This record gives sequence, structure tokens and C-alpha cells, in this order.
Amino acid sequence: MLNKFKIIIIILIFYLFNANLYALQNKIVAKVGNATVSSYDLKNKIKTSLVLSNQEVNQNNINKIKNLSLNSLINLRIKEIETSKYNIQLNKKEIFEQLKRISLNDIDSFKNKFKINGLDYNIFLEELGTELKWQKLIFSLYSEKITIDESEIDKNIEKIKNQKLKKKQFKLSEIEISIEDMTDISSLEIELKDFIKKTNFDEAAKKFSISPTASDGGNLGWIDTMSLSKDMLKIIEKMKLGEISKPIKKFNTVTFYTVSDIREIDNNIADVEKIRESFVNRAKNELFKLYSNNHLSKKKNNIFIEFK
Repeated sequence: MLNKFKIIIIILIFYLFNANLYALQNKIVAKVGNATVSSYDLKNKIKTSLVLSNQEVNQNNINKIKNLSLNSLINLRIKEIETSKYNIQLNKKEIFEQLKRISLNDIDSFKNKFKINGLDYNIFLEELGTELKWQKLIFSLYSEKITIDESEIDKNIEKIKNQKLKKKQFKLSEIEISIEDMTDISSLEIELKDFIKKTNFDEAAKKFSISPTASDGGNLGWIDTMSLSKDMLKIIEKMKLGEISKPIKKFNTVTFYTVSDIREIDNNIADVEKIRESFVNRAKNELFKLYSNNHLSKKKNNIFIEFK
């Protein structure tokens, strides 16, 4: 009987010791309204980013993406709070289709990567769901406000018609990152470019970009010179293949671009409707991004964020 009692005491001590150890290890690092970001959330986010981008999990790499990861989690908490207010729902098909795109149609291997590296796959799915809900929310709130200047598009198409037999196109990708007023953009640029150097632009976009193009590695596709603003064209046309642009600041975000290919194609008048559709879609995407960033920024300014 005495021996049984000793065993129970030992078990209780062991349990309490481990419970206290876990409590010390898994502490709150930030409060976002009534939500929290724990040290476990941050560690899991950092490790997931490194593993999925095929980077070594070491202290140097951890330090380089810690701030980006924490900012990403804070934005996620705000999006979770906001989408829950509107009771935004998803169906399994929406999650499945997004997973197919991210995993390049190999969900089983993608999921197995989490298991092998001790990563929390369920947290990843929750974050993916939050981003999809956020896109739905922004669409429901602002879709009626998306108005396109058709006359401006017509002007651009007329210019294309009057061009010579060849026209230039750039294959572009983007990484858009939310920033605060006090963000050190130079440090952010160094941190991001170092991450890209060790992986690639696609992986960096998937991990850090807040743009809807993030799940597709930031891919914007082939963009006509005529569909670019004068300021953008000045930057893009001087870039070499694979080069990353300087950060382009827009309100509360900075965007980095890269050119992966350049081509000249015949100026086929029969493609006018496709060109028009491309212009319209690009203009709509830019407006949705603007509304999304503005909405997130407003919510961020009106919510109490405390770092522990």
C-alpha cells in the first residue's frame, strides 16, 4: 500500500513538473483584442515557414523571419475576429481547391511533410481557412464599390491597336507586406531578400505576402507594358530577369516585384477582348487589394495590441 502511495506521489510530481514546464514554454507573446498569440503559435509559424521553404531550422534563420512571422500572426488574429463577426463560412471544397494549388496537386505528400517535421497541420488549415474567409468578407463588403473606368481602358486598347507589329510583355510576380508607421523598411527589405536568396521568390510570397496572389507564389502572369502605370513601367523595364525591385510603398503596405521572363508578341487585333478582360481583372484586383489593406489597417488601429 505504501509503495502504491509513493508511486502516485511520484506520478503527481512528474505531472506537475511537466505542466509547469509547458506553461513556461508556451507563454503569451502578444494580445490582440481578446485573442492571443502564444509562443507555441510563433514557434510553429516560424518552423512551418522554414520547413515548407526548404530552409534549415537554425537560430540564424529563425531570427531573420521572427518579426515577419509575428506580424503575420497578429494580422491573422484580426482577420479571425473580423470574419467571426460576420459569420463567414467556408465549405470543404473551397479548402480542398486551395490546398491543391498550394501543394501542386499532391496534398498527401504536403500533409506528410508536416508529420515528418513535427508541425501542426491543423493550425495551417485554420490559417488557410481564415485567409479564404477574409477574401470572402472583403468581396461581400466592397464588391459594389468596385467600379472600373471603362474610358481609360478603351484609351489603353486604342494605344495597343496603334502600336507596331510587336509589343512587349513582362512575366511578373509580387510580394505585398503589411507595414506599420514605424516599420524599418530597409531592414524588412534585407530580411525578405535574404529569405528569397535561400529559397526563392515563390516560397517567400506564399509565406509572407498578404496579396490574393500569395497562394500562387505571387504570380501576376504576363503583363502588357500598356497596362502598367508610368511609375511602375519605369521600375519594371529597367529590371533584369530574376532581379527583385526596391520596395514600392502604397499606403500601409510595401510591394516587391520580380520579372521572371520578357517577351515580344505580335500585336494581334483579334486579341483585343482578351486584352480588355486582362485590364479589367487587373484593375479589379488592385481595388480589392486596396480595400482589403485599408480594412485590415482600420481594424488594426482600433484594436488593442499588447506585446508581452
